[in-house]
Amino acid sequence: MTGATGAIYGVRMLQILQVQKDWETHLVISSAGMLNLKHELAMQRSELSELAETEPITINIVSRLKQALYSAVQ
Repeated sequence: MTGATGAIYGVRMLQILQVQKDWETHLVISSAGMLNLKHELAMQRSELSELAETEPITINIVSRLKQALYSAVQ
């Protein structure tokens, strides 16, 4: 999940997959995605964790982009 609007779609997908047989869910969410989740759905990380089978991994997209740009310039 990213920081783009529409957190409800990602949450709803996790809810649907949670009750399906033979589906395992893993969640990667950006720090902006967590902010958006709190803003749009008033949902905490612990609530989101209950929907995925593994603990959500939070990434900092800006940091990753800076690393990629720095590597490209070198």
